[in-house]
Amino acid sequence: MISVIIPVYNRENTIKRAIMSVLNQSYRDMELIVIDDGSTDNSANVIQEIRDERLKYVYQPNQGACAARNHGIDIAKGDYIAFHDSDDIWLPEKLKIQYEALLANKADVIFCKMADIGTYGTVDIPKKLKEGFLSDKCSLINIGTQSILGRRCVFSECRFDNDMPRLQDFELLYRIVKKYSVYYLDTVLVEYYTGDNSISSSGQKFVRSVYMLRQKHPELFSKRSASLNDIGKISLAVANQLIAENNIHFKQCMKMAIAFLGWPGNLAVSGMYKAGLYPAAVKIYYYFRHRQKRPMD
Repeated sequence: MISVIIPVYNRENTIKRAIMSVLNQSYRDMELIVIDDGSTDNSANVIQEIRDERLKYVYQPNQGACAARNHGIDIAKGDYIAFHDSDDIWLPEKLKIQYEALLANKADVIFCKMADIGTYGTVDIPKKLKEGFLSDKCSLINIGTQSILGRRCVFSECRFDNDMPRLQDFELLYRIVKKYSVYYLDTVLVEYYTGDNSISSSGQKFVRSVYMLRQKHPELFSKRSASLNDIGKISLAVANQLIAENNIHFKQCMKMAIAFLGWPGNLAVSGMYKAGLYPAAVKIYYYFRHRQKRPMD
């Protein structure tokens, strides 16, 4: 049996379609655990109106999506666990195709390509990966939690970090790929919906997450890697968005630069000679170094 876990917080307008995209899967041997992370809207009523014996509704005080997913892992009964998000959609054959591919390739974890449906169109992600097994040298960015299926034992050992405000899926997979076999299925099986303000609304969280990654996984930043390059690109996009909104200051920029460059006496000079330097960090550093400093908000 596969246990599917969906965390939900104030998603009364999208949670039903997410749930039904799971319950309408061609693969039927499942339980669907919806963890309500302290919703204050009508989400609970919407969920409890759905009649299906495979659906289990669980309420917890607000602790965040990672804590909700970990709660779901604790109570899951299946030998396999899959994750979904409360505002996205699975295609009808998603579980069947992934489960069969996981067994055929004798993998511990499998994930698929997603159709990222945003305000300005649809892009399939991840873009650069080739189907097959991954290593920690591959880029693990843009692998959505809602695309992951794996053996229960993996997630019992490697749990979500409740303190990570963003990049939780990347940080989890980075730990998993070092211990278990992870297979990429180059087939779109998930529709992932991106809000028009997703970067600006969580840019500050992204800055904190990059700094936390540097503290948790310093080896990731010690040499050039595909994941580090992609994190740097997103960091630059986030910084540019925050600049446009006048919503970032020098100290925050420094945290982002430090995450990439470490803490040498002279960031600019030492960084040029440091193996694995990502150019975006230098651009961010120089841009803010010559701006007028803003006081902490």
